[in-house]
Amino acid sequence: MSFNSQCVLLALMMSAACSLLAYGLQQGDWSGSYTPYHSSTLDAWYEIRYSDREGDKQLSIRMTIDLEPRANFTYLLEDIVIDTDKIVFKIKKSQEIKSCKLLVQENGDYLGQCQSDIDAEGKHLTEILMIPPSATDKQDEAKEEME
Repeated sequence: MSFNSQCVLLALMMSAACSLLAYGLQQGDWSGSYTPYHSSTLDAWYEIRYSDREGDKQLSIRMTIDLEPRANFTYLLEDIVIDTDKIVFKIKKSQEIKSCKLLVQENGDYLGQCQSDIDAEGKHLTEILMIPPSATDKQDEAKEEME
């Protein structure tokens, strides 16, 4: 790789890092898990995207849960609030709303719990883990953008 290519790659990576700081979460495909109170841990994927609507950045997070052997199920997370150390959002189902709060961990993952609006005592908590794309993924994306 030439020196100029390395400089362009570095600039793209720095731009991505600045974008992450400005908007809170790295855009891309995250991995993780979803653990309902009554079940074992299920694999989950999170598609994090930013769009520009009339000059305003809009964040969308789509969570897909692997219900193997049944078909996967996807939720669009709503009422998302990102702070420096946490993500707060709601998962709206047909008969239920889960309010979730995930805290950032030392390694950059987000881990937390969701409480259902029909569980006033908080006995049936769901645990969610969100793992951002790896540094290797970021470098691959920057290389693709250069080509």
